Amino acid sequence: MRFATVEEPGGVVRCGVVEGDALHRFPPGTTLLDLVRDGALHEAGERAVSTQDFVALGAVRLLPPLQAPTVRDFVAFAEHVEGVRRSVDD
Repeated sequence: MRFATVEEPGGVVRCGVVEGDALHRFPPGTTLLDLVRDGALHEAGERAVSTQDFVALGAVRLLPPLQAPTVRDFVAFAEHVEGVRRSVDD
């Protein structure tokens, strides 16, 4: 099963299951990250494919499938390590 997050016309963001050239949509407000966290991704995918709520992939814009809850960069980590090193050396 392939999952995707898309932007529909009007800026609406929806997730669902890709089957052929269509996206079978999850209910509004559903995110892939929530389904992964709940351990319910596969079951939700099976339900979505069994419905008639779908949109052609050519009519939407693909987005990153998951939105990361936080982003951490190495620069902040390197500065933290340097600060700890200085405090230990003093």
